[in-house]
This record gives sequence, C-alpha cells and structure tokens, in this order.
Amino acid sequence: MVLPANPARAYSYIRFSTLEQRHGDSYRRQAEASRAWCERNGIVLDESLTLHDLGKSAFRGAHKDDKAALGCFLRAVKQGKVSRGSYLIVENLDRLSREQERDALRLWMDLLDAGVNIVQLNPETVFRHEKTDMVDIIRAIIELSRGHSESAAKSFRATANWQAKRDALRNGRPADMGLLPAWITSVDDTLQLIPERAATVLRIFRLAADGHGPGLIVKELVRGGVEAFGPSGQWSRAYVALLLKDRRAAGWYSPRNRAGKKDGEPIPCLPAAVTEAEWKAAKTGMEGRRRQTVRGRVGEHINIFAGLLKDARTQSAYYVSTRTCKGRHWRALVSKDAVENGSKVYGFNAQFFEDAILEQLRKIDTRQILGDEPGAEEAIVLGREREAVLAELADIEDQLMDGSVKALAPILAKKQARLDGRLKELNELLDELERKSARPAAALWGETMTVLDALRSAPDQQEARVKLRSLLRQQVDAVWLLVVPRTKRKRVAAVQVFFQSGACQHFLIFSTDAGNGSKGGWSCPPSPYDDAHDPADLDLRDRDHARKLETWLAEEDIHKLAQAIKEQAEDNG
Repeated sequence: MVLPANPARAYSYIRFSTLEQRHGDSYRRQAEASRAWCERNGIVLDESLTLHDLGKSAFRGAHKDDKAALGCFLRAVKQGKVSRGSYLIVENLDRLSREQERDALRLWMDLLDAGVNIVQLNPETVFRHEKTDMVDIIRAIIELSRGHSESAAKSFRATANWQAKRDALRNGRPADMGLLPAWITSVDDTLQLIPERAATVLRIFRLAADGHGPGLIVKELVRGGVEAFGPSGQWSRAYVALLLKDRRAAGWYSPRNRAGKKDGEPIPCLPAAVTEAEWKAAKTGMEGRRRQTVRGRVGEHINIFAGLLKDARTQSAYYVSTRTCKGRHWRALVSKDAVENGSKVYGFNAQFFEDAILEQLRKIDTRQILGDEPGAEEAIVLGREREAVLAELADIEDQLMDGSVKALAPILAKKQARLDGRLKELNELLDELERKSARPAAALWGETMTVLDALRSAPDQQEARVKLRSLLRQQVDAVWLLVVPRTKRKRVAAVQVFFQSGACQHFLIFSTDAGNGSKGGWSCPPSPYDDAHDPADLDLRDRDHARKLETWLAEEDIHKLAQAIKEQAEDNG
C-alpha cells in the first residue's frame, strides 16, 4: 500500500468485529465523525485509501495481519510511506486494539514513535507524537483496558453459550436453530428431518458415491429443478463439497469453537438423512476422484479409465484426445508427457481399448483378484442385488418427480418403501460380512459387473459411465499401457491391470485402424507370449521390463500374432 506523503493528511480507520454490523449504524457513524473532525480542524481527509477492517476482531490481533487494512497501514508506517505528522483517526481506542493491555499499549506507542498522531473521536482526544504526557498514557491505558475487558467478558459468555448448546445436543435437546443443518428442524423440542430436503441430501450422497463430483452434482440438481437450501439460496460446488464432508448428514454433529476449529468429539445427536454405509460410499467416491491425475473440462464423453492409465515408456498418464484426419474424428489415448515434450506419441484407439478391456474384465475369474476368502462369493451376489435395488429406487424417484404419473404415486411409494427396507437389509448383511473379514472388494466387484452388463443399454450413458468409473477407481490401482506400432494401421498394446488387492491381470490388444474401406477393429488373443516373455515375469511399471517387451513385440513374427488372433476369433465362433 503506497500512501501519499503529506503531513497535513489524515487517514480514517474503521473497524468492527462482525459483518452483521454492516447492517447497523456503525460504519456510517464512524465515517461521518471522521469527516466532521477533519473539517473542524482544517485537515485533509485522504479518502482514496481503504482503511476498513469490516468483520475483523481486535481481541486477538487479527486486524494486524498482512492482509488486514491496519496491518497494511502499519507496514507503510514502518517503510516511511506515511509522513511524520499525519493523523490516524479512530472512533475510540478500542477500534485500534482490544488485545491485552501490554500489546495494545505497545501498538499505540509504536504509532506515536513513528510520528503518527492518533485521534480518538469519542471522547475527543488527540494523542500527539511529539508530546510526552503521563496523562495521555494513563488515559490510553484506561481506554485500552476497558476495551479488552469488554471483549474478554463477551468471549467468556459466548464460549459458555456455545458449550450450553453442545450440551443440549449431547442430551438430545434441540439447541439454537443456528446449529442445525438446513435439512433438520425442531418441532415440539424434537429434532426432525425436513422430508424434501433430506431426500435431496440423500440424492447428493448417492450421486457422489456414483463418482459425480460437486460440479456434476450441481448440474444434476439444477437440471432437475431441485430447490436449493444453502446459505446463498443457489446450488454451488462449494456448498455441495462442504455438505459431503460434513458428518451431520449421517447424524453426527462435530462441535467447533468460534474460530471454526474442532472442539471435542463428534456427537451422534441428529436425525440421519443418510446411513453410515451411504456416507462412507460417498467419501470413497470422492476419494476416487482425487486420484485422477489428468483433469479437464467435463464434456459429453466420460473417460471410464481417467486417472488410472499410465504410459510404460514415460511413466506419465494417458488421457483421451480427439483426433481428426481427412474429415474423420475419433478418440485416441495419448501420453501426457509425450504430448507436452513434443516427442513421438504412441497413441491407441480409445474406443478399441475400452471395448477390449471391459470385455476382458467380464471374463475374469473373481478368485484371481479376490482370492478364496469365505463370504467373497456371497458378497458379490449381495453387491449385485444392492446395485439393482439402488437403480430401481433411482427410477422411482424420477417417476415421482414426473407430474404425469401422479396417479401412480401411492403405488410407487409402496414399492419405494419395500425397496428401502430391502436396501437396509442388504447393507446390514454386507456390513456383517465385512466384520467377518469377507473382503469388501467382493461386493464392489459384484456392483461393477452389474453396471458393466447394463452399460450399453443404459438410458443415461453419461450417468452409467460415471458410475462405472467410480467403481473401477475403488478397486483398480493403475492400468499400465505399452503401445507398439507394427505397420501404418496395425498396432499392439500390452496392458497390465493392477488391482488394489495386489492381483494383476495381463492382456494384449491388437488393433487395426479404419482405412481402405475397412472399419478397423480389435482382438485379444488368449496368450501370444512366448516362453521368454511370460507375463508373470513382466512388470510394466519397470522401464527395463517395458523396453524388453517393446523389443519383442516389435520384432515378433507378425504372422504368428495374426494366427493367434485368428484362432481366438474361431474359438469365439
């Protein structure tokens, strides 16, 4: 902050502790009193500067930090940008500081020592920098001490009030409405969910569990005409993200002090809009999104493998890019580092890759990735059923929102109640399996296969792809890819899928690009490796292994590979 060097200038400092005071008379009163004093004393009030700390507390010195107006003024004083003989006008010394007496008095004296006169408007007093007067010091101590004592008393009462509210919640009594989330109300001293808002909260958590980020959730809510109940009156990414982090939706209240920091253990005292399982599922879905390393604009196409694909050559991420050649458009997987460094890009048809990998995932023996632990198969079955129930419930919600089926509402409501009951049973059964050490991944794999089977026929492709992406991120650690061109139109991709369980699956995908009247295509032969390149001995995360495999794939007899493809095609009928 650069201030004009003029000894006849004054600077008005206006501060109040809470932003709510803007709606009162505090700002106008302080501003008009400063102008009036300057006019009476023939001093120019510099109004080009903003010395306003609105909503800044002076009790603990927050108004003196580098971002606060007073902090900037103090820095300018130390740098000599404020001329000696200038005036700093405050309504009362407690506007300047409400800290403990020593700290407050030190600030007052530092300003005077720097040549700044301090004007107190009420009671009117001018503390001059060139004057040493014990009466002034005593008067300043009295005013500053009074301000600190008032703030200390307010802080004590506020702390006691917050403690009383927390105690009321711990004992099951509704406290001040300001503590309650927007989907809960108090009726006859009983906390109750607001049905419409609670349903919206549940919908938000289910969307998050399906892999939707805050942005997509906001779009979905706005598109569905869902009424917002956040503080701004509109749906926002920030509010949705905050709601998903807040355990109040699951019935837990986390006490916080006036500074916003956690104060004590969470209290299970609120009616829950979501179950613990649904809260955890949303948390897992959000964590899966944070694993994405390549981010971009959300468009119509959802890359199912976003954040999972790794280039064995560069160790960087593969992402989907739209390519154009002779008026034809297609999506290709390209390496991030190769594109950014301008080196050769070993691309691969994204649709061929997706179709091939999803087909191979369907064929996986679950024991290869989950093992033979007791309860795993049961968890897969229950997971599939839970996914089907959730899909039915989502369909019912859509129908109930459609005004054209109001006559069916009672029937749909009964079906919804029955499905809600079954969903609760399934969650309890799966929780029990988890407690018995059955791997939660089994249930997730069952859900994944259900979504995968229904992907092509899903009415909302974007929704289904987001859901599948979320499920894969919860189970797959990374997919490593090595692309080796063989001819202008033919290429082979070695793929290793590393699961979070520690298992690994190996695939080879052969692709032929479209051209010369051919649509192109792909194939995955069962095992075209030779004895020297057993996939069990290869790890594409190791660059040396990747280089050895690249050499073999580039030099291996293409006719042998073609024969493997042909044999697979014959086996598939």
